[in-house]
Amino acid sequence: MKSEEMLMLQALKLKKLNSKGYDGPDLVDQLVLQNGEFAKEKLRNICAFISPELFSEIDSLCGLLDLSKREFVEMALVDLVAKAHAVIEQTNATEGL
Repeated sequence: MKSEEMLMLQALKLKKLNSKGYDGPDLVDQLVLQNGEFAKEKLRNICAFISPELFSEIDSLCGLLDLSKREFVEMALVDLVAKAHAVIEQTNATEGL
C-alpha cells in the first residue's frame, strides 16, 4: 500500500468516527434489531423488487465494503434525492406549480 493510500484510509476512518460517533456495528441496525417499536415510530420501510443479478451485486459489494444493505440503500437514495432536486431546479420543472 502506498503512503498516500494509507493516509487516505486513516483519514477516512477518522471521518467515519467523527460523522457517526461510533465505529462499531451500525447504530440504526442495532436499534431496529433490539427495539422493533423504535423502527415503527421513527423509521419508514421501502420495499422494492429488484433483479436477482442486481441483488447479488449489492450483496457482494456490501460484504466487500462491510456495509449493511440498509446503509447501502440509504446512501444510494440520499444521492439520488440530491440529484433529483438538482435536475428539478436546473430544468425549472416546478415552475408554475
